[in-house]
Amino acid sequence: MSPSLYSRLAGLDLRVEGYRLERRSVDVSTGFTRVTTTVILEGDGVEGHGEDVGYEAQDHDGYPESLDLAGRWTLDDFSRRIDQVDLVPRPLTY
Repeated sequence: MSPSLYSRLAGLDLRVEGYRLERRSVDVSTGFTRVTTTVILEGDGVEGHGEDVGYEAQDHDGYPESLDLAGRWTLDDFSRRIDQVDLVPRPLTY
């Protein structure tokens, strides 16, 4: 059996110098606003973008803006660090 994709990528080096959040919203119908939060990791002169999409706009409230993520990581170590963070500080509404 061949190794999983994650196991092949887990040891890759990742350097994080900082991150920022970009929240966007658009009214798509009466009474419904679609909200997304883009998380941009910065390091070694490049950026990585990931989008967090939730159904309820309030699911994006309180997104952590001051996590200590700077440093050198393996992809696996960074994933484990993020797994420890409560990214949604309240129960989801769906």
